[in-house]
Amino acid sequence: MKLIGHLEAVKNCIFIWRRSAEHYKNQKLHFMIMFLLVVLAAVSATLFPYLMKLIIDQAEHNRASALPAVFSLEHLYLLVIAYACAKAFKLLK
Repeated sequence: MKLIGHLEAVKNCIFIWRRSAEHYKNQKLHFMIMFLLVVLAAVSATLFPYLMKLIIDQAEHNRASALPAVFSLEHLYLLVIAYACAKAFKLLK
């Protein structure tokens, strides 16, 4: 029975897509742009905390840097500010 409900939802989505395509000419392009923006947001939301963890671990163990010079200890504050702005932007949505 759940499969029938899912098929009905898919049919509704296809109907809405076709109906909106009649009035909205750049539908595919804007859909792809929005998809890429969502993927970029997901990657950055995952990458920033991981990079901060790597930089902090490196500082604790005083090891040689395995990261590029952009993500060195001197840029830790910049990375933290960028992460805070991304979190604040997410909260504003």
